Amino acid sequence: MRTTGTTITTTTLGEAVQAFVPHPLPPADPPLAAEIHATGNHRAEMALARLAGLAGLVPSVDWLLYSAIRKEALLTSQIEGTQATLTDLFDDEAGQVLANTADVEEVTNYLRAFRLVRDKLHNEAGLPTSVRLLCDGFEGKDLELLPCRRTYEIVETH
Repeated sequence: MRTTGTTITTTTLGEAVQAFVPHPLPPADPPLAAEIHATGNHRAEMALARLAGLAGLVPSVDWLLYSAIRKEALLTSQIEGTQATLTDLFDDEAGQVLANTADVEEVTNYLRAFRLVRDKLHNEAGLPTSVRLLCDGFEGKDLELLPCRRTYEIVETH
């Protein structure tokens, strides 16, 4: 089995933790076997070709992403217990009166945060991908409810 580094014990904020320390890059003798990735690469190239073909059929990238982003917002919100559906979200956007306004508002907040982060990433003066940028997506929310991790979790595989 190839190893990519070692594990050391260190402390952070007074807590003993295990930290992974990777070997220096570049590796001295990296195993290169492009042929083992040929099938996966071909499938990825075909998927990109289908996406490029589809992109030519729609009026804009935003139109293509419209439903996909809303569906993701719904699924993410449903993990937290909301009961909104895609139809509820479309009805809200069309100005219809809804019975589950709080649930739809939760999904709408997710969409608002997505647009804010996307716009900041596309703006030359905007923030790079960072915790600060993601927290900006929750503007107006009580950030105490969204605490940032102060220590790291180590994920190991054996």
